[in-house]
Amino acid sequence: MDGKRFTHEALQLIEAIRTGVFMSSDELGEWIIFLTNHNKDKLRIDFTSGELTEVDYKTLVGLTSANFEELYNIVMNSHKMRNTPNRHSRNALAMLLMVLRLNLTQKFIAFLFGTTQQIVSDAIESVTTILLENFVPANLGFAHLPREEAIQNHSRPFFNAIFENQEDILFFICDGTYLYIDKPGDFEEQRKTFSLHKHRNLYKPMMIILPSGYLIDAPGLFYADGSNNDAKIMEYLLKMPELANYVNNNDCVIYDRGFRDVIKQSTDKGLQVYMPSLLPNGQKQFTAIEANQSRRVTMVRWLVESANGRLKNVYPFFKGTIVGSYSAKIQPFFRTACAILNKFYGPLFHQKDKHERIAHALLARIDMPNLLQGRVEELRLIRMTKSWEEASATSVPDFPIMSWENLEEFTLGTYQLTISQRYIKYHMKRDPRFRIYLHRDTPKIIRANLESRFSRNRFHTLWVEYDPIKEGISGVTGWYCQCKNGARVVGACSHIVAVSCKFKLHFIRYLIYSRCI
Repeated sequence: MDGKRFTHEALQLIEAIRTGVFMSSDELGEWIIFLTNHNKDKLRIDFTSGELTEVDYKTLVGLTSANFEELYNIVMNSHKMRNTPNRHSRNALAMLLMVLRLNLTQKFIAFLFGTTQQIVSDAIESVTTILLENFVPANLGFAHLPREEAIQNHSRPFFNAIFENQEDILFFICDGTYLYIDKPGDFEEQRKTFSLHKHRNLYKPMMIILPSGYLIDAPGLFYADGSNNDAKIMEYLLKMPELANYVNNNDCVIYDRGFRDVIKQSTDKGLQVYMPSLLPNGQKQFTAIEANQSRRVTMVRWLVESANGRLKNVYPFFKGTIVGSYSAKIQPFFRTACAILNKFYGPLFHQKDKHERIAHALLARIDMPNLLQGRVEELRLIRMTKSWEEASATSVPDFPIMSWENLEEFTLGTYQLTISQRYIKYHMKRDPRFRIYLHRDTPKIIRANLESRFSRNRFHTLWVEYDPIKEGISGVTGWYCQCKNGARVVGACSHIVAVSCKFKLHFIRYLIYSRCI
């Protein structure tokens, strides 16, 4: 028995020994009334019934039934939770996961499970405590993953190639994430959690990612005031023995620009620091070399953004504003969710053959200047607006057409391809001709103006040089854009891609240079 009900296994053992039964009209009426009342007591959602499908498990808790069973065994093996007539331990685990997965209130979860809010609250508290003690330490934190295993299982040759490092080097990608909360009632808590950057109350965990996308640790929560920016948080973490004892000299750490004030402390620890370039005061655009170096960093920094996005997509509890009643549980919930992703979700980055080609192309161009930029400035093509005439299908018949593989090699990534499609869609709506210009005296160079996606009063002027004899990416011999990163030759910016290439967007063929294929 399970409370007042037979278990699923017991029901399978019951065998019928009679083909029928004699009942009076009164007995039949009582039996119908009993079944009616019993049906009212049946749980709307019951993880003990065996009736839930794989789709139900993925929808309700974000795990397969096998994953859920493994997590449930950890809960039961702790011997700190028992089944009761009001709540089965399988349902207790499901209640916690449904809070994270569906971001439901405890009252609504109590309604779904046919119980009370207090039982739901107690169940979530008990399961969280058990997982923090018996599951999280084995799947999150520097202590759970030996350094040698991290290098063997979570390094990627692509990182070693583009940063020209040895194979026994460990890479970390660090970034903070935001967990928005209700305005606290305590005045001091209000002040410490209020972010002047986001103009909201929030906490900041720090996410430390390995090259595979594996979240080795997520320290925090940290406050959001000025004393806890990314650099200050990282400075604090570098002093902690967990991180200090884990890293070796010449290990590499990848930051964004918000960590610029902790570079010295990082290098003092023997770390190699890689960060996008900083634009000096008064300088409107990065040099080609600066932009090239920045592109090398951004080619791998997407992993921490992707890990953060996966966490909030799988468990939307962390995407919205977390209610004040959960303030004490935010950190346990966050670490539990991160451990679950580490355990049951695969890596974000898989090494493929194309990454070797990308690394080779990057290293070949990393120290190259932008030759077309020099020509544009030397010939004063920026100011000679009257020498340009609008291009047409007949005036540019020989511009090279690139395949999707060519485009990935052209940008050395996929982010610029996504943004360029949006540029194309936006400008085709504004001006179906998508105006592009040819210079009368300088053949095989085209010019275009693209409106910034951030401001209508700001435009990016760009130039593309091509060779009509060559095909594919080799036919585009140079490019230069006046955006901040437009001088780089390690992958083109999204403005260059939008003007240089034709895309298939939402099954509609958009044309650059007024040319259809």
